Parts: sequence; C-alpha cells; structure tokens
Amino acid sequence: MGLFGLTVPETAHTSSPGPDVEFLEPIVGARAALAEMGAVDLQVALTHLEIARDEALARALPLHVILGGHDHDPMAVQVGATLILKAGADAVNLGQVEYELGCPERPLALRHRLVPITREIAEASDVKEFVARYTAMLERELDQPVGRTEAPLDGREREVRTGETNLGDFVADVMRERLELTVGGRSLDRERPYTVALPDYLARGGDGYAMFRAARVLIPPEHGPGLVETLLDAAERRGSIRVQGENRIRLHSSGVSP
Repeated sequence: MGLFGLTVPETAHTSSPGPDVEFLEPIVGARAALAEMGAVDLQVALTHLEIARDEALARALPLHVILGGHDHDPMAVQVGATLILKAGADAVNLGQVEYELGCPERPLALRHRLVPITREIAEASDVKEFVARYTAMLERELDQPVGRTEAPLDGREREVRTGETNLGDFVADVMRERLELTVGGRSLDRERPYTVALPDYLARGGDGYAMFRAARVLIPPEHGPGLVETLLDAAERRGSIRVQGENRIRLHSSGVSP
C-alpha cells in the first residue's frame, strides 16, 4: 500500500512553516508522491482538504481511497473508482475502510463504515496507560491556577481570527504593557497613533496579513518576550481580569484566587 498526505495550500499562511518549506497545489504534490512511490497495490491519500478539492483529486489521479479531514461533517462520497471518506470533527466517529485483495493483489471488494465512538467501545489497555502517563505529567505542569477572570473570555476561533474580542484585547494590552518600548525616546502616548507591534507569525503574513511583510522589523522575534510567558506573568502579577465596557478588558490587581 502506498500512503501519502496532503494539506491545504493556505497552510503556508495559517501556520509558521519557516522559509525552507514549499507548498504545492494538492494535485501537483499528489502526482509527485505517486511517482516517487512507484507501483503499489493500493493508493491512499490522507488529506486535510475541502471536499471539493478531494473530489478534484479523485478525478485527476487513480486513487483507491481518500481519507479526508478539514470538513467537520462526516461523509462518504464515491468519485469514479475512488472512495472519499471523512469521519468528521471532534472524535465523534472513526472511519473504517476494508479492501479485499485478489491475485495478483488487485482490489476485488471494498467495505467502509463510520463507527460512532461511545463508552461501549472497550478501551485498549496499552493506549489507556500511555494517555494516563502523559496526562499526569501535563497536570503537574498545567493544572495550577495563575489568575482568574471576572467575565467569560471569548476565545472562539472564528471570532478571535476575524474580529475584535475581549480575549484579543487582553492579549494586545499585555503585549503593549510588557515591551521596554519608546518612540523618539519618549514613552507611548495612549492618545496618539503608532506603528504596530505584533507576533512574528502575523508579521510574516500569517492568516493573510500580507501588509506587514515589507515593514521594517524593530525587535526580531528571538529578542522579544514569548507570548505565553507574557500572559502567564501578567495573570500572576495582577491576579484577575475585569471587563470594561462591551468588549474591553483590563488587568486588575486583587490577588490570585485559588
């Protein structure tokens, strides 16, 4: 069996791949992968693409099955001889595909199904032990209160990546407060407009913010504070987060509540 993976080309802008990673169009990359694998009995693509791109891939190349992601709804689509199976999001279903091979190892029959993940499915003891070991390690480091919030913070992906939220405002306020930053030797004046300080991910064009790519970098990422450490430090020092108005929030000194 030959197995290769594909992801959406937009990953070049929605992640931090680095300058040495090249992103090809899915069909171009898939064709190169198949050529490199040579003759195999089954050709399987593991994809993170929209269904329209999966269907285009199935029409362009002689694949037996595409195990897909990205779309959050479970689905099974047949495009010619190619099965496209998506189990959906949030580990609700497990996709299962079975091929019956003949001689000389040609696919004779295909069966597929989506298996709902419920409590009735027996746990694999080795996986359970593995998960428990790492969960215990993480809890020792992460299950510690560092502060509290007096109002819900909106961290929904769709909201924080497309508009203003109180959580986004909090992060921006903490970043501005943390940087030893001056303009012309003077401290920042809250009433005046200034150029933007932002994470290096966005400065490189992440999430489509291409307008920053040509800007002059004043503080390179390796010299700036880490975002996670900055947020934890702010929560520990100030204790709680208080809402001001409909969307704005402010750090508030009141001690850490256990």
